[in-house]
Amino acid sequence: MMRVTLSLALFWISHVTALGYADRQKTPLKDDEKVAALFPTPEGDLISPAFLFPHTVPEGFANNSAPPTDSVTSASFLKLLAQKNPWINYHEPDFTSEEGRVIPYVYLSKTRKDYVEGSSDNKLRIWIQGGTHGDEPAGPQSVLALLGKLNDDKKWASSVLDKADLLVLPLYNPDGTQYFQRELVTGFDGNRDHALLQRKQTRDVKQLLNRFNPHISHDAHEYTAWNRFGGNYIKSHDLQFSAVKNPNIRPEIRSLGERLFTDTVYSTVRKAGYRTGPYFTGTTSGSAITLTEPGSSSSGGHNSWGLGQRVSFLAETRGIRLGDQHFKRRVTTGLLAAETVLRVATENKDLIYNTIEDARREFINGNDEIIVVDKSRVTKIDIDLIDVTTGEVVDVPVTFNNNTPSDVVLTRRRPEAYIFSGAWSDIAERLRALGLKVDVLESDFYGTVETLVATNVSLATSRNQGIVQATVGTKPGTRIVRIPAGGFRVSTRQQNAAYAFITLEPENVSSFVTTNTISLEVGEEYPVFRIV
Repeated sequence: MMRVTLSLALFWISHVTALGYADRQKTPLKDDEKVAALFPTPEGDLISPAFLFPHTVPEGFANNSAPPTDSVTSASFLKLLAQKNPWINYHEPDFTSEEGRVIPYVYLSKTRKDYVEGSSDNKLRIWIQGGTHGDEPAGPQSVLALLGKLNDDKKWASSVLDKADLLVLPLYNPDGTQYFQRELVTGFDGNRDHALLQRKQTRDVKQLLNRFNPHISHDAHEYTAWNRFGGNYIKSHDLQFSAVKNPNIRPEIRSLGERLFTDTVYSTVRKAGYRTGPYFTGTTSGSAITLTEPGSSSSGGHNSWGLGQRVSFLAETRGIRLGDQHFKRRVTTGLLAAETVLRVATENKDLIYNTIEDARREFINGNDEIIVVDKSRVTKIDIDLIDVTTGEVVDVPVTFNNNTPSDVVLTRRRPEAYIFSGAWSDIAERLRALGLKVDVLESDFYGTVETLVATNVSLATSRNQGIVQATVGTKPGTRIVRIPAGGFRVSTRQQNAAYAFITLEPENVSSFVTTNTISLEVGEEYPVFRIV
């Protein structure tokens, strides 16, 4: 019996395509003629490495096995732009990728060579990023094309920099780009690590962003072109664009993103002849289609960034697994999204700057309840999808899980601070990496705190980012505790306090309890206490 079992196991292993080191490329899946006809190549020039220097694009790009622009070529392009323009400044930070590759950024400003932490001048600060996933090449290419356009149109660049300073990081994941794989070289998804911060690279870039402290952030990605819905349908949008959703971000900031920015991006992209709409993922059960837009989970980049009380965007062009197919169109629409964000920001600079700065002060001093758990609103809508049997764009009725806004499930009053033992120094370090000020107790704390005790705990049936996640329920109480000197206190009277809310309230989908960083069993007291 053992021999039979072992033989079957060896047979199974030999017929499975392993995901190995530097070997996670996806097989190409290109559009047939009917579908491809919906995505004609646009006119016009793109000023980025793949289009300026086509000889640098490897043959492997066509079959989805190599990037059009590797990290070395990308860095050379950034250096070239910096040499030509005194307002573009090339920087290599004091950290690298997991395999030691440089992660350069450029700082665009009329007044400084690099950002100044805590700067209080009256200008917008805008963070633009691409290349989180190494097999989404139009993301970083569109960011490089934006820089190329600013270099080419000096009058526009000057008008932008009169009102804003930009930090542009085109290639977040140079290792994944090198191997043309989605993940970091360690196999972790770089866009699912923004709450737990398991990887040093995530922490390093997060700290750079927090020091720059942008008012606006933009994350350029691509989505999988041939994900099927209802059997015969695929997405039709050239660009899917969504603003940050987390309800712990001040509503006036979310309103700027959803109305002023998103509405303008949609109208601009459509006027240019492209299809656009909100980003969504989906599942299919038979012919019924259920789609879900991004929710409040803060493991992803743009949602996490927004917790610093800023406007934050996710831009997704249609491109994963297409190889080089429609590449110019993909980069053009990605560029159009980023360019429109810049134009809206600078044309409405005073409104945006004042709204965000005022909202940050209101957030720091406010007493609104924390949104601990929320859920999508289930709606019925029609959405334009491609019928792959005919090659036509059609309106399809779907169930749409809407998070603009979401429904609130659980709230809790805002504490003045969280306090916990010095034994949890790893938690304190993660909170600091998220941008929070964490104080060390110089003397014992002795006082009444609010407690939470686990009433139910259930574990997921599979791992996520190497972790079996937990779903917990708690009941509140109060008691007197003594926390020895050396413990930690996290005030909620700071701009980045929402990071504490989502990681330290145990029921939240992104909490340290959900990720089992702090493990709880039924009846156990949660070791992070609330000072109310």
